[in-house]
Order: sequence, then structure tokens, then C-alpha cells
Amino acid sequence: MNTWLKFAPVSGICVTLAILCSGCAQAAPPMDFVDLDYFQIDCSRRTEQIAFLQSLRSTADDRLLARATNALTPWRMFTNPSAYYNNAAQGSSRTDWVINQKLIALRDDCRSNP
Repeated sequence: MNTWLKFAPVSGICVTLAILCSGCAQAAPPMDFVDLDYFQIDCSRRTEQIAFLQSLRSTADDRLLARATNALTPWRMFTNPSAYYNNAAQGSSRTDWVINQKLIALRDDCRSNP
């Protein structure tokens, strides 16, 4: 049997997976990880900021999808490093950790404001 005939189905499967994963990669978090890390606490807008930060939390499915996207599209590390880094942060729960730190800062630093 010709080698090309053995390789063609595998190649087609790989292309199909790449197309599907590139579609998954389009779902971006509402805020980049770097921007979230530099998010400034404003005690006069405490309630709004708490609601906003809570809305940025990821679900277990979001974290799984972020890890799978990075695993299935490793070239994004070079072609789109910011998206790869955002997925890595979300997949490892670093994003949620930063959100927790911001919420703790809001709780501790804004005690005098209602």
C-alpha cells in the first residue's frame, strides 16, 4: 500500500482538529491576565469592582478548555503568545488566585467605606 494513502487520513484528522481548536481559541477571557494583575482597587467603587471581579471567575470547564487549547495548539506560544499566556494562567487557576487577592484587598483596604 502506498505510504501516501496511509498518511492522508491521519493528515485529514490533524487538520480537522486544528480547525476545531482554532475555533475554540477564539473565546477569549474578558480581561487579559496582565491587565487583571495590574487592576487598581478603588474603594469608592467597591461594590462595582466586587461584582466585576466575581464575573471574571472561571468555571472548571473554562479551565479544562484553556488547558486543552494550549495542549492541542502549542504553536500559539509563538504565533499568539498573549493568548497562550492567558490560557495558561486560566488553566492553572492563576487567574482565580489573582481575583481572590484583589477581593481580599477590597475587603481589607476598603473597610471604612460601605
